[in-house]
Amino acid sequence: MNTTEREFLVRTGMLNANVYAGIQSDDCVVWKRVPGGYQNFSLCNHSCVKDVGGKATGGNYVCDASFVFAEKSPARFAPREAIVKWTRNVARAHAVAREIFFVQHFNAYCEEFRIPAGWADAIKTELNSPDKKVEVNRFGGSPEMLRECSGIIADCKAEGLIVNLTTPGRRFMSDSQFVSDIAANPPQMLALSFDDVGPEELKRIAAMDLEQIKAEWRTISPHHGQRQKAYEGLYAAKLMRQMNVSMKILFNVVIHPGNIGHLDDLLATLTECVPGSFANPYPAQSFDNETSCWTLESLPALRAHIRRFIEGTLAGTPGITRRLAYYIALESACRRWSSAQERLAAFMSGIGAWDFTLRSGAYRYAQIGKNMDIVELPFGNLPFPGGHLGCFWNPAIGLRQHINGNTEEIGETLVTGMVKRGEELRKGKLVYVQTSNIMPRLMFDVLSTELGLPRTLVPVYIRTREEYCGF
Repeated sequence: MNTTEREFLVRTGMLNANVYAGIQSDDCVVWKRVPGGYQNFSLCNHSCVKDVGGKATGGNYVCDASFVFAEKSPARFAPREAIVKWTRNVARAHAVAREIFFVQHFNAYCEEFRIPAGWADAIKTELNSPDKKVEVNRFGGSPEMLRECSGIIADCKAEGLIVNLTTPGRRFMSDSQFVSDIAANPPQMLALSFDDVGPEELKRIAAMDLEQIKAEWRTISPHHGQRQKAYEGLYAAKLMRQMNVSMKILFNVVIHPGNIGHLDDLLATLTECVPGSFANPYPAQSFDNETSCWTLESLPALRAHIRRFIEGTLAGTPGITRRLAYYIALESACRRWSSAQERLAAFMSGIGAWDFTLRSGAYRYAQIGKNMDIVELPFGNLPFPGGHLGCFWNPAIGLRQHINGNTEEIGETLVTGMVKRGEELRKGKLVYVQTSNIMPRLMFDVLSTELGLPRTLVPVYIRTREEYCGF
């Protein structure tokens, strides 16, 4: 086999160099009182919303986990032991799912997406490498809210998992013991948020010492969560760098109409202010059946950035997150719906976009979190919240049963069970809900990205992939 195919796939991020599958666990699920009983709710200690009570906050997008939607839900999270057990069960099931997929479904994938034999061999060989691991992204909400957040990270590393912590960073400001615990046994990656401050202000904040950042942070409205996260993220990153903690620092940058005009400067300034860090830009995501968060006027600027990300990835430009298949999917959507701009705006908002319930094998970055069941029990008799396979951005997909220890059963669910769940929703057996999103972590690599593409997009995607990748 020609090894150049594997080299290209890994170099451009079409396949991950270290992992073959992943888990994104919402560690911040609580029980919320609703008519008829209690329902799972993802809790965050930030409010990323555009307005509260009709008054603008200054934010540019809405997150359903914002504490203004919590209605005083008590912060009773699942315990450390349950969260680690759910993670371990899914991680072990990923190995089963991989075998099922390559035996039963890989050939059909190659046929539909016209994967030449040499490239198919490269994908199969790379993803079945014994050196590859499962990655878990500890997520929320704000997973640092859990008292044993650092212990959960340590337990997952002991299980042989690669661990990311995606968090706003507030606890790094307030809890010295937490900082010491993280420094002693850090995650492989600390992912922070930064999407609400312009380049010049970023430079000003980055020039402050830690106490100055904290003092100015205290003046921010608690309803402007995006701005709070900018200060907290810079604080946490600077603190970890000052302590020489060995871990990657990544800044998640939600691209939205409010920052699209200065995005290039923002990304360059961010990685300059925190040397050695990476910026991870991706389009803003609508929740469930929410309307498009992208305007028709902002789409040309977004497409220009997408093309630069493609070209920069191919050229090896520093500072660009390597995920070529993701960028090609976005570019192919721009081409497919060039004369249907409202449809394109919806796709870029995650509506009618990538959907892991469309084909077997797309659900390779499994999500553990909430579902939409209403449980009619006294609060003290409720089971642990969370622990359901599903989707953070489309919680109605969540399965009723908690994750158990049956590895074979979970593995089959990862490959085909979520497809069946999507079919249930689309056939109207349940109230229709949006099943798609556009989150790059979940789209993960070339295999899962392609398996989740809308069928009407596939021909244009294949032509676009051939243009940039040669196959």
